[in-house]
Amino acid sequence: MPWDPMRDYRTMKGWTEDFFSIWRSYKPVVCKVHGYAVAGGSDIALCADLVLMAEDARIGYMPARVWGCPTTAMWVYRLGAERAKRMLLTGDTIDGRTAKAWGLVYDAVPAGELDRAVEALAARMAGVPKNQLMMQKLMINQAYENMGLANTQMIATLFDGDHAPLARGPLVQAPCRDARLSRRGRVARQWAPDSRGRRREACGTAGDAATQDDATEESMTVRIERSGKVWTVIHSRPEARNAMDPESADALVDAFVAFNRDPEAAVAVLWGEGGAFCAGWDLKYGASLLDDPRPLEAIAYPLDDRVRENGQLPRGPLGPTRLELDKPVIAAVAGPAVAGGFELALWCDVRVMEESAYFGVYCRRWGVPLIDGGTVRLPRIVGVGRAMEIILTGRKVPAAEALRIGACEQVVGDGKSREYGEAMAHEIARFPQACVRADRRSVYTQQGLTVREAMRKEWYNGIPAFVAEGAAGAGRFAAGKGRHGDFSEI
Repeated sequence: MPWDPMRDYRTMKGWTEDFFSIWRSYKPVVCKVHGYAVAGGSDIALCADLVLMAEDARIGYMPARVWGCPTTAMWVYRLGAERAKRMLLTGDTIDGRTAKAWGLVYDAVPAGELDRAVEALAARMAGVPKNQLMMQKLMINQAYENMGLANTQMIATLFDGDHAPLARGPLVQAPCRDARLSRRGRVARQWAPDSRGRRREACGTAGDAATQDDATEESMTVRIERSGKVWTVIHSRPEARNAMDPESADALVDAFVAFNRDPEAAVAVLWGEGGAFCAGWDLKYGASLLDDPRPLEAIAYPLDDRVRENGQLPRGPLGPTRLELDKPVIAAVAGPAVAGGFELALWCDVRVMEESAYFGVYCRRWGVPLIDGGTVRLPRIVGVGRAMEIILTGRKVPAAEALRIGACEQVVGDGKSREYGEAMAHEIARFPQACVRADRRSVYTQQGLTVREAMRKEWYNGIPAFVAEGAAGAGRFAAGKGRHGDFSEI
């Protein structure tokens, strides 16, 4: 499989987030170091709130001498620039005594006393009310966040990746493989050719596929049809105008996680079967939560940036709306995309609407707020004024108006949204994908930043893609390809 810098970064970033879940935990974490805490082990140790070492234990980041960068960047924030450079420019290790003297760790004690010292410290903190522990930890950690910790980690994670095209001689690394499991294990699949000869995949909630085969045809509301590098993800609850129930939401998440992880997939199209994109959250299901609110609590948005063990946030009410994919998704909108369905369309990168299709915050009538990205994404797409009027009135927004105000990018004839969306997807899939994904990610990550900071991020985000694809592409142009804007042969 060719090296993909975006896949590489996503994998490395996932590991960084796993390490940093210790830092973001609401409860204090004490790290006990005996023997060695080196390389990634030092990353993990330094993410703890307090570190106690045996005096003869060793800590350091030895890969700095060969290939690697500590992705959590905690060496800098715990030691300061001078001593962080002393450690990372040499790759040396230091013992517990030195680590304590430098302020890298809280304390160093004789090895035989380490267990007792850790337990005594933990017991002392356990006597403080839990809410106080949480508040103090969040307050102190926020100071580090304000000093640019996230930006430093982004650069460190980028530098720690495999970056095969950048490597030379002994530094050549094997391409990363993302071995992380899907959100709930596996996606159950049933393959069959569709009427166009494409592969069709039915998706349901994850679990043991062997137990689901018999129920696939009658219970699956989401299926995938593949054509080359393009996936069409189809939501099929026509009897409910594709309103979103929990099973459909789970299945859509599974489908898009699988799409994002498939190295052969480049672009996805999301389409609602039966003439409706999505009529929103299933309010019949919503009404049942009056008696038992626990299902809603299970998908509550975390109060910080912590993710679950699988590296993902809890799914959104409409399913994939909290996923941060590496690849573009096109919404092919027929009929209503209203309330939560509007939010689902806004999650996509591009929206293609049929002439009779429409958006609207129809949930305004029933006291159901936009809680799945609507108040966040719509103002960023059409501006605050237009978004506010659409949100507050809840009125219908026909396709022609949506195109005029920038809420969609194309309007096509009725019954043509899927066809047009798939054609656009195939066109995007023709291009060098590392570059496509780098530019897409830069569009999102620059929001809210100053021009200077946004351009800095754009540079470091784009350079790996240029190395992987851009230089070779420039060579093809120099050899005569693509002159005068010709896209036919690239």
